[in-house]
Amino acid sequence: MEEIICVNNAINEFEIDNDLELTKTESKAIKEGASCGEGFEEAAITILVETLSDSYPGLTEETQNWIEDNINEFGLIKSLLKAGDLDEEDINEIVGFIKDNPNYTFEFILNNKTELNSANTETWDSADGPFAEHPIEDFDDTQVPWPSYGPVIDKSDAVLYNIKDYDCHVFAKAQLAKVGYTISNYFLEYVDEGSPNNVIHYETIQVFKEFEDVDPTAIDNSLDYLYSALKRNIPVLVGISYKTGSSNPDTDSTTDHFVVIVGMGTDEKGNYFSFYDNGSAELEKATHSENKLYFEGDKFIGKSYADNLKMFTYRLTQIRKSKPE
Repeated sequence: MEEIICVNNAINEFEIDNDLELTKTESKAIKEGASCGEGFEEAAITILVETLSDSYPGLTEETQNWIEDNINEFGLIKSLLKAGDLDEEDINEIVGFIKDNPNYTFEFILNNKTELNSANTETWDSADGPFAEHPIEDFDDTQVPWPSYGPVIDKSDAVLYNIKDYDCHVFAKAQLAKVGYTISNYFLEYVDEGSPNNVIHYETIQVFKEFEDVDPTAIDNSLDYLYSALKRNIPVLVGISYKTGSSNPDTDSTTDHFVVIVGMGTDEKGNYFSFYDNGSAELEKATHSENKLYFEGDKFIGKSYADNLKMFTYRLTQIRKSKPE
């Protein structure tokens, strides 16, 4: 009887110390396999991880060893697997990433874009119409203050980070879709045959490329387009660079991330365009009022409040014209 009482007390302490909520099956397995006294916790941890690996045999030995060393993550990993939010391969990949980047926690990776999913594969959007067709007006960027618009998407409709299917380009398009818009292919252009000299229109405004001079015409076109869209409550998907190099070699070889412009205005720091950032799973950070790109004459730069991105300086690289879905 004393041994049973001792083991029960040890299990209670084990749960509290490691922030665990054991099931009856897990508690029973520990009672049957661990003895009270020295070595109890080590035995309990081994038993727990064995029960998890029995249920999810795809967990690698490396992952199992890591969970043993980080038993406080056991409950979170178990709940993700049980709910089907992640599978064994996902867990193995995250654990391998954490072992290489020990400053990260499992929960942080679940809620923030990291190098684990930094590849932003440009999806080849339809080259079919309709094209971006709302009027584009000339914008006087010297006016003080700038007109204030937005947010043109309600915070409640923000598309947030989700590690399972994350691709920031796809998520940014999903953000546009919340209010009935999408984008065209990066390379799409068409000839306005009814205009003098058959003017060519482009569905992408390339604002900045690494190692290339800034095109003043692209800057002017960007200001005109963003102003005209926001004035009509139309959000705009844009590319962002925050490091040297890019995972988009097939487009501009500069863009690292995609966000959605939802507003504009002037504050004590200057004239800006505000954005929602799908790099965070936290609503207040993804839609933070200080997620802003400031216009500095030949560039648009700013900061994000997404946890793992806020240390970087964002620079706008490309504007993808919005069109009705």
